[in-house]
Amino acid sequence: MKEDNFSRRIQILREDVARKIAAGEVIDRPFSVVRELIDNSIDAGSKNIDVYIREGGMEEIRVVDDGIGMSVEDLELCYLSHATSKISNVDDIYRVKSLGFRGEALSSIATCSKLEIVSKRENDKSAHRLVVEGGKLISLEEASGKRGTVVSVSKLFFNMPARKAFLKSTSSETSMCRSSFVEKSLPFPEISFRFFIDGTMKDFLPEATLAERVALAYRQFLRPELLFSLEKAFDDMNFRIIGGEPSLARRDRRLLQVFVNGRRVNEYSLLKTIEWAYSRHVPGGYFPVCFVFIELEPSMADFNIHPAKREVRIRNINLVKNRLTVLIGDELSTRKRRPAVEGGNAGSGEEALFGGTRNILPRMAGYRPSSQGKVGGGGWKESIYISRHVEGEKNGADERDREDVAERSFTYLGQVFGVFLAVQYGEHFYLIDQHAAHERIIFDELMSKEYSAQELLFPIHIVAEEEEVKAMEERLKDIEELGIVMEKVSEREYDITAMPEDLLLLDEKEIVGFIKEARGSRDEVKREIMDTVACRMAVKEGDPLDPVTAVELIEKTFGLDDARCPHGRPVWFSISREELYRQVMRR
Repeated sequence: MKEDNFSRRIQILREDVARKIAAGEVIDRPFSVVRELIDNSIDAGSKNIDVYIREGGMEEIRVVDDGIGMSVEDLELCYLSHATSKISNVDDIYRVKSLGFRGEALSSIATCSKLEIVSKRENDKSAHRLVVEGGKLISLEEASGKRGTVVSVSKLFFNMPARKAFLKSTSSETSMCRSSFVEKSLPFPEISFRFFIDGTMKDFLPEATLAERVALAYRQFLRPELLFSLEKAFDDMNFRIIGGEPSLARRDRRLLQVFVNGRRVNEYSLLKTIEWAYSRHVPGGYFPVCFVFIELEPSMADFNIHPAKREVRIRNINLVKNRLTVLIGDELSTRKRRPAVEGGNAGSGEEALFGGTRNILPRMAGYRPSSQGKVGGGGWKESIYISRHVEGEKNGADERDREDVAERSFTYLGQVFGVFLAVQYGEHFYLIDQHAAHERIIFDELMSKEYSAQELLFPIHIVAEEEEVKAMEERLKDIEELGIVMEKVSEREYDITAMPEDLLLLDEKEIVGFIKEARGSRDEVKREIMDTVACRMAVKEGDPLDPVTAVELIEKTFGLDDARCPHGRPVWFSISREELYRQVMRR
């Protein structure tokens, strides 16, 4: 480093330099302008908001609203630093319920662009036009216009060439502007939004319900019938949740979004909470589709830790997370899918993974399989026909059940690739993952059992670190309820002297690791270890199954309450006769 870098004296920056630096914290790309202007329009009580961009926002960004508008006195001040209509002292920051306040970002925008605002209030005789360039007032005069505000931003970063040089391609900047538009529209489905690119309307989001708004905004990824809505109000917070069925799970978190008081936030702990709530229903490596909208008292959420309000500090965040986990978890638990019977509609695509949404199969009280024919070596030329009969009440099955027996039968066609069991059931064709299905069946049985300890011939010795000892002591009661008996040998040493027979399938390293690392409630601790045990006990990929064993597995699979393995993978894939005919263009 050169010597003169150390010898420079401290100085006060010129006002124009300081304003450009401050502007760069709020306005870093064209989409930042879109974000801030839409916030202003929403706060103005608008019912219709139109956004126009040209050349990715570099040529022009124009936002038109029908809000309350601004007076000429407001226009004189709105572009100046620290101009606001929402607060008068520092304490007001923690009581503001708006997204921002008109003028908060206008100063930053005016500093690095040519800004033009035409605005009119309901009872004003005429509108007024304000023109500011590079932070300097050019003109303020009467103009024609209707109630509301039109804000036009052009020549963005004309006086900040370094910032302009780091912008991306026109298509990339356009995409980011559209993403910002969609993001801002989601929490406000009562407002109509339109988005125009180079004069052509690309998005129209009319007034709708929250679920309809989400589905329409992401129509290329979502199907409305695969979304569910939740709404729950507490004394100090409200939740609105638009969740996706587990079949919509993605490899990225793009459609996992959290909004607090109308602002999208990157609050890692809340995102992880949603993932945890879905963890029993979504396979590892996938992320759920879920949009969570949380309304808190302004005093509970501090957005002033980030210039663009992308982060938030929440008081009582553990309470927020706990409520969120319960709401989503309970809803998913009540939406477990069962196979569709004849006449049902399994649909197509990912929905078919779960056997459809209508005519869900009633749980059978008992099964009486009977074989007809033989299974050939290939498993496809000949089949085994299995009929399932419903056990009646004391006086026998009712007439309707007897009439439906024929519909409640399936045909086992054979094993495919040593992994799947092929089944024709009613008007649907199923491929059942033999390992996933068997794993879920075993897991359910293990979770319902009461465990008793079996004494070990040779105790399993555990040496733990200081932090591990503390965690183990806290979970000792939960571990003992699983039938695992531990004796303390020294401050950091334990012996496992007894455990349930089922756990003997695990090796010592796995058992010790579980004891040291298991986290959560007693049920979560139990789930964690039974996941592993069930996986060990289940038939594996490539294991050949004789017809009788396959049929028994199919029967139990169709009787499952939750058609997913313990790790969240679907147990079967199904396709209806109608969809299959369409795929091969057969009428």
